[in-house]
Amino acid sequence: MYLPLLEKLGPRRSDEINSASRMLKNHPAQRASALREFSRKARIQVEQARQSEKTATDASVLIKRYKELLR
Repeated sequence: MYLPLLEKLGPRRSDEINSASRMLKNHPAQRASALREFSRKARIQVEQARQSEKTATDASVLIKRYKELLR
């Protein structure tokens, strides 16, 4: 039942990988642009995660201090 599907899967996957590889080689400017954009977005996400972590830490310290004041 699955044998015909599996026999087609390897060549189809190979064709898709080769097609993507050719596209990258034929459009180096677009590839570089996409890479820069991806890197920029990744840096923004890392910075946002750091800021969220800092905010959570600051809030935790603030809560702890308020609890100490109430005692």
